[in-house]
Amino acid sequence: MDSIENNQDYLDIKFNKLDVTEEAFKNITFEQCEFHQCDFSSVNLSHCKFINCLFERCNLSLAYIANTRFSNTEFIGCKLVGIDWTKAHWPRFDLYSQLSFKSSILSGCNFF
Repeated sequence: MDSIENNQDYLDIKFNKLDVTEEAFKNITFEQCEFHQCDFSSVNLSHCKFINCLFERCNLSLAYIANTRFSNTEFIGCKLVGIDWTKAHWPRFDLYSQLSFKSSILSGCNFF
């Protein structure tokens, strides 16, 4: 897949070397998608959903994730510098909004 469009749903798609640096996306749902070597640096993700997704060797540095929801999302070998995770959508009671970070850089992030 070469591009991402607003107000769309993506199911079970593998994105390879996608570069969406500094772009803005709104109301997109990604379910069971994989992102390999993608560049999301300085991207604006607003009201998006990542459900059972995998990010591998991706750059999400300085991504703005306003009201974006992450459910069972895994980051492996990713660069996640300067992200304010408190801006994401975190429901009060949700056992499924788990994030997993393996061998990733999380410098300057806010989780508080």
